Order: sequence, then structure tokens, then C-alpha cells
Amino acid sequence: MLVVFKELESIADIELKKNVDLSNYSTIKTKSFSNIIIVKSVIALKATINLLNEKNKKYKLLGLGANQVLKGGEDRFYIKLKLTSIDSLSDFKSEYELDASIALNRLTSAAMKFNLNGWQCLTGIPATLGGAIAMNAGTRIGEISEIVKEVVVLRRNGQVEKLTVDKKFFTYRNNNFLNEGDIIISAKLIHFGQKDGIKDEIRSELNKRKVDQPWGTQNCGCVFKNSSKLSAGKAIDLIGLKGFEYKGLKVSDVHANFIENKGATYEDFIEFVEFINYQLESFCAQKFELEVKID
Repeated sequence: MLVVFKELESIADIELKKNVDLSNYSTIKTKSFSNIIIVKSVIALKATINLLNEKNKKYKLLGLGANQVLKGGEDRFYIKLKLTSIDSLSDFKSEYELDASIALNRLTSAAMKFNLNGWQCLTGIPATLGGAIAMNAGTRIGEISEIVKEVVVLRRNGQVEKLTVDKKFFTYRNNNFLNEGDIIISAKLIHFGQKDGIKDEIRSELNKRKVDQPWGTQNCGCVFKNSSKLSAGKAIDLIGLKGFEYKGLKVSDVHANFIENKGATYEDFIEFVEFINYQLESFCAQKFELEVKID
């Protein structure tokens, strides 16, 4: 590892943090430790990926950590992008080319400023653009796949590929164009013109989410994907696990598909989720697929 650290430190435009507490890098704040590489340019990203692949080191992309539970490990690396957007959100445009590390709350602010119709679906999602596209994030209003026109991807082999995408490239809370080790660099977003009242729509949706979801707690968003027959939150509520606590973790009293953390570890979270899914399978005759990414 010392050789890997030394070679990483020789790459311009990166910042290497060794064996850091990952609870500071995810919204659920489970305890684990690993190495983080903050990358500030595409050239540095290519060099970093090439080196880690050459040394057979595992890496995962780290966004805002809102839909991730971080496994950690002294031999692993988490890459956090800190790129500069190609386009500015300070002016009205028909489409915007933005870097993957930009936070979605900046996009909803632009939507409110310019009345961008279609961007309401991003309301209240605590994610970066790249992370939201990778998981096809959405709300009750819609999904981000509806407004993505192009995606620029750095493949694991070091090649940069620009993809013209549409809704066929996505599934529910997932995509079908990224492989293990691929990283979204940027994306081009469209909108459906200007529409009066976008600011009010976004504020209304934010207020609903604050009532329906456990805001202000340490959680990772929805833990399970909904099935075609039953929502995961409703199923957990029906089997009586709302409010259930274990090792500093709690099924939220507000929304049963949220798990709140008060000092648990990564291992505690995995054990808790496995218990919940066992109960779901026993009582509902089905398991629920995870929405949260276990990284």
C-alpha cells in the first residue's frame, strides 16, 4: 500500500486521505474506515483509475453519500469528484452540460429561478448529478431519466465515451449502461420549456417530503425498492416493524422504509437489513431488493 500511496500522491489535482472515518462522508453516518481520493480534474481521474486498476485495488465512487452505506476497508479507495461545471446555471439555456459532482439542490435552485419545467423531479433529493443518474433517482413527480440527453462516461479501461441516452437506458432506480468501475464525468440535461409556478411546485413538494420523511435524522433515504405489488415502507409497517430498534438503528416512525442511525457500524446496518428482509419474506412471501447502495 505504501507504494500505491506514493504513486497516488504524485498525481496532480488529487488529494489523498488515508484511513479516514467514513461516517463523515455519508448521511447515515455508519462507522467504518478507508481511503478517500478527492479528484479535481478529468485528467487526474484517468490517471487515478489507471493506477488503481494496474495495482488491482478496489475503488468506489463517493457522491454526497446519501444513498450509500460505506463498507470501508484499509485496502479500498473511495473516489470523490470535485470537478468544475462546463456550463453555468446563472443563465437560462435550452439545455445544460454539467459536471457529475454538482449537487442537485443547485439544479432545483436554477429551476425555481428560470421556471424550468421538468426539473421538479429533482426536488429534495440529496445527491450529486452523477449519482442521481446512476440510480435513476426520482420522486413522486418523476425520474431524472426524463431530462437526461447525454452522459459522458469514463470506462474502467480509461476510455471516455459520450452516450446519447433516453428512457430505455434506465430502469427503476437503476441504469443499464454503466459497468463496474465506470464513472460518469458529466451529463447534458434538457427541460420542457418555461412554466409559471415552478417555484411553488418545488416548495410544495419539499414541504410534503418534510412531513412524509424523517428529515433531520441520520439516514440513507429509502432502503428497499418498492415491488410491483406493494411499497416497501407499507410492507414493513404491516408486519409491525415501524419503530423497531437494534444496536443504535431504528426503523423510522415517520416512514418505515427509512432506517435512522444513532452510532451503529456498517456491520450493524447489514445485520439489521438482513433481519428486516427475512421478516418481509416470512410474512409477505417476497424479498425486497435494496435501493441503497452497499459500497
